[in-house]
Amino acid sequence: MATFTADLANSVDQMFGPFIESKIVAMNTNDISHLLYSDKVIFQISQPNERDYVNTAYNLNQLERIKLVNIQHEFGIFGGEYGSHLLLFLEKLQKPAVITLHTVLPNPNERMLGVVQTAMKYSKGMIVMTNRAKELLKSDYGLDQNHIQVIPHGIHHVPYRTSENAKSSLGFSGRLVLSTFGLLNSGKGIEYVIESLPPVVEKFTNVLFLVIGVTHPVVLKQEGENYRNFLINKVYELGLSDHVLFYFIFPLL
Repeated sequence: MATFTADLANSVDQMFGPFIESKIVAMNTNDISHLLYSDKVIFQISQPNERDYVNTAYNLNQLERIKLVNIQHEFGIFGGEYGSHLLLFLEKLQKPAVITLHTVLPNPNERMLGVVQTAMKYSKGMIVMTNRAKELLKSDYGLDQNHIQVIPHGIHHVPYRTSENAKSSLGFSGRLVLSTFGLLNSGKGIEYVIESLPPVVEKFTNVLFLVIGVTHPVVLKQEGENYRNFLINKVYELGLSDHVLFYFIFPLL
């Protein structure tokens, strides 16, 4: 999320500068743990502190140069049940807001449904990254599709190249590679992939499953490496040590 937001802000600055300059409101996990931010960060909100959300909205309202607020939304970022503290911010914000939803869950319970519907009520629109997410917002959340835009989350266009050179440089020549990439947490369900591998390996003996990425920092603080160790133990239990590898790739934040 941090990398996505940094890329988005930098792209806006490069495309529209010097007429438009992006600024950031940063989220902190608590009142006393802060990062050393650059001057691009103009305000900070402590996740559990309801007053911070209200005060930050008020401060943004006072700044003439702020024309639009783009909220990068993930349920685990904002305080309250299903991030409901965000609604305190939106209710007081007098600037137009657009919300980018990074996760749209099907079959929401009543509380999650209420949070997303109210967020839409206070915003000019929502951005999602897949057509399926837009469909879910209409069918499961009852939102107006005319206020939802799809901006695909992908990579720059590059010409197709065979994977053999990349595999060779990594020592994976001749392997049938499966992979998952991102911050590790138990919600990823990686154990289900590992549990399903034995019959696959029996048929395709060259299969290699790569689990790439560090443990999510919030999870690491609360649970340590319990989930990663659980996965590693499962690999050994199922005799898959030649077919599963863990790589620690640190995101550029």
